[in-house]
Amino acid sequence: MKKFIQCGDWIKWLTQNILPNPIMHYKKPGWLESYQVLAVDASDLVEKGAVKRLWHLHYAVDLFSLTCSQFKITEQSTGESLKNFTFSKGCLVIADRAYGTIKSIGHCLDAGADFILRIKNKAFNMYDRSGQKIILADWLLTVGEKAAECTVYINGSDKKRTALRLCAIKKTKEEIRAEEKRLKKLESKKQKPIVKKQNLLTGICL
Repeated sequence: MKKFIQCGDWIKWLTQNILPNPIMHYKKPGWLESYQVLAVDASDLVEKGAVKRLWHLHYAVDLFSLTCSQFKITEQSTGESLKNFTFSKGCLVIADRAYGTIKSIGHCLDAGADFILRIKNKAFNMYDRSGQKIILADWLLTVGEKAAECTVYINGSDKKRTALRLCAIKKTKEEIRAEEKRLKKLESKKQKPIVKKQNLLTGICL
């Protein structure tokens, strides 16, 4: 690990000058100039040796420099959560549905960070302005060919009511067929039926 760290400048040069990737030549849009845009995910690490213990690598990469912003190695019992990272005002965090939880959202709000997260159906309760519960699957069925959005409210861990912007866009026919193919493969692997309706649309909250 010490040798790897010492090679940091060389590895950075390789990624910027040798490896082909259109993101490296993509100029940050003007409206994002004040943000550090971080993509967050996690992966499993297998320790070498007879025991082969599993660890979790939690990683945040700056999308416009392709450099590591933060990383953390934990035991397998530590799940994927934005609470594994430190954010501040000016961060724009992008993460998949595993991070779309009340705790992760609250962590970003407490730090003053912005976020774009995919969310699962029934991930947490959402309400309209009058306090009525919103059924996400029902709202997604109203989304047409154009992207749609609405304001929803959640109750945080401190019971404070917080407004979020919920956006959704309908998948194309090609994307739907690809998703159905993926779900069939998943059904075969897990030997149990998968609910498909909510997978035909994808939503993010900001």
